Amino acid sequence: MKDVDYFLNEEAKYIEPSMEFDEEMGRFDYPYDPLSFLSQKQFSISCTPWKNAHYEDYGLSDVEILIFQVFIGRWSGVFRGDRYGSEIPELIQEMRYVLESAISKAPKFTGTVLYRFCKDDPVEFKEGNIYEPLHSLTTTKDDWGKDTNTYIITPLSADKTKAHCLYEIYNHGDENQVNFETGAKFKIDKVSQEAQGNICVFMTEVE
Repeated sequence: MKDVDYFLNEEAKYIEPSMEFDEEMGRFDYPYDPLSFLSQKQFSISCTPWKNAHYEDYGLSDVEILIFQVFIGRWSGVFRGDRYGSEIPELIQEMRYVLESAISKAPKFTGTVLYRFCKDDPVEFKEGNIYEPLHSLTTTKDDWGKDTNTYIITPLSADKTKAHCLYEIYNHGDENQVNFETGAKFKIDKVSQEAQGNICVFMTEVE
């Protein structure tokens, strides 16, 4: 596992690409760069452990704390394996490896239902299919009743589930966040159309 200095050094040596003229858009813009988030210096910003976090209680290392705080903050999307095409950059792979280690240290979820609220999820759900996201699936134990796409998830029992209560380590914004380890699988039980084009997906975690 890489250490904190590895991530800080990668951030320090990052050079943002120069703007290029986009003929299709008729204007200058930055070319796509999967590591462009490094320009925001999130590793440097996230070095100091948050107050009221229970890192020591769950044995998180310094690098796990760093990556946990980047993930819980506004940059969770960069950890998704489905946003990089056929090849995930090495830095992102290292970030994901550390994140999975941190998630594994959080207590297992012992409840009977989890929820996920999102818009524009690039997945076409079909009843009976097995859904295996290429990243840690973020959920909450609370039904927020938001006007978005909604997943209603029945997890496996506490001794078998891959769901971990990150809110026990740090409850960001009282969101009661629960994350599944990468590799968790779900059977799609039902997909229903809701108001304003939203969908509600009922799924069950499977082994």
